[in-house]
Amino acid sequence: EGTIVHVMKDRCHHHRSQITSDNKSQESMIRFLTLLHFQAICFILTKSYLFVASSNAHEIPSAFISKISDNKRMNAHKFQSMTNSNEDGCSVGFIGCGTIASAIIKGFARQEQRKIRSIIVTKRNELKSKEVSDLFPKLVTVCDENQEILDKADIIFVCVLPKLLPIVLSDLVFDPKRHTLVSLVSTSTIEGLLHDTNLPAERCYKMICLPSVSTLQGMCLMVPKDHSEDNNIKTMFESLGGCIECESEEIMRAMMVPTGLMGPMYAILQSNRDWLVEKGVPPGDASFFLAKLYLGMMRDAEKDCRDPERFDNLIDEQTPGGLNQQSIENLKRMNAFDSYRSAMDYMLSRLEGKTDGYVDNT
Repeated sequence: EGTIVHVMKDRCHHHRSQITSDNKSQESMIRFLTLLHFQAICFILTKSYLFVASSNAHEIPSAFISKISDNKRMNAHKFQSMTNSNEDGCSVGFIGCGTIASAIIKGFARQEQRKIRSIIVTKRNELKSKEVSDLFPKLVTVCDENQEILDKADIIFVCVLPKLLPIVLSDLVFDPKRHTLVSLVSTSTIEGLLHDTNLPAERCYKMICLPSVSTLQGMCLMVPKDHSEDNNIKTMFESLGGCIECESEEIMRAMMVPTGLMGPMYAILQSNRDWLVEKGVPPGDASFFLAKLYLGMMRDAEKDCRDPERFDNLIDEQTPGGLNQQSIENLKRMNAFDSYRSAMDYMLSRLEGKTDGYVDNT
């Protein structure tokens, strides 16, 4: 520090020797710049001290911690906890790395609401795990063993097939004071997760989302309500686009059903495209047109979407006797909307474990 200050003083004297006595404005400018230089030095030295001290927390002088507390409004306990963890933020682990898991990883890497120190991913799906590690090499690490993920991460996301969930969890050793489990397995229950992990109730969650979370445009469902300190779990999910805390698992199962209509939505687009192509529209134009058309519709629907009557109002806005109003009536006469409701009932019966969800088997 003394060397840098000495150099700065020399620079100041050097500039002063070149200034005439009647050039007060230039001298004032140099004093101003010199002050800025000294402020910058103090800032850099403080940051450097913090960086070095973060890996040697036990060597931080108590007076320095107190000073930081005054300047940054951070009490010494929080500062010590931060330095003991070496880095700020949480570490997140993923057991299973399919489409949904990789989408969440991309979303976490792109969001800025919650500081994430590291993401540790299973090697189970090498194509997906390699993709996210290549995209975010400074953030994502790939591990061979599931237990290794628990050893390195605080919040554990389990994203495996339903039939594999009990087997995967039974092979893992959770720390009830450190780990928080989030299951993305559609058929999992909180009771089952607690039984298989021996974690306390406040450290077990179930979450459902769609791949759009990768671009922070998704909606997450979670149960139970967030019991973590400062709502950290909910904040993570909200950073992906939005989050609804469900009152119960029954409510969550019902709200999961529309997520199963993503595929049918794409099937409608496909059917519309094929119909246009049959009428002579070039395939590329048909695809581009439909995607933009439906996107515009969804943006209209999203406006004031917390108003429960929003969708009713949009239907009422359709011109009487116009094409849209006529199409609604025709689809009603063909029981199209009733078919959708029946499909939702079948999905719910599968989630409840009553049937396999297929029409022919219910």
